Amino acid sequence: MTGDVGFGLLEPLRDALGERFINAGVAEQNMVGVAAGMSAKGLEAWVYSIAPFVYARPFEQIRNDLAFHGLPVKLVGNGGGYAYGMQGPTHHAIEDYGVLLTLPTMSAFIPVFDADLGVVVDRAGSSSTPVYIRLGRDERPESF
Repeated sequence: MTGDVGFGLLEPLRDALGERFINAGVAEQNMVGVAAGMSAKGLEAWVYSIAPFVYARPFEQIRNDLAFHGLPVKLVGNGGGYAYGMQGPTHHAIEDYGVLLTLPTMSAFIPVFDADLGVVVDRAGSSSTPVYIRLGRDERPESF
């Protein structure tokens, strides 16, 4: 599932997943609520958007629906920290994983380099509890 993002970025994924790809639009609380329902029914649910729209806007749903019930929804926030600097403070995610790690059953992964992402996705995907993956932008390989 994704929020109101894409625009040339997620279309290949949308095409590959077909009806399993859901664009929730500007309805982040509903996006997490639907993902929780899907997970409760045994489906694998991944949620992706710009970081503040993954953790801040739907925080109540993350707390009540995911963390309190230990539902293994994977939250992927892109642009952690000030990565979306010019977009302004509504797009900054400086407290994201700090806030989320106060919740029971929640874990977080913050890959440093692009090369780390495969391991992070594997570990998050095998988690039986909710997970937050914080992505930055334009990470450099270890040999930079």
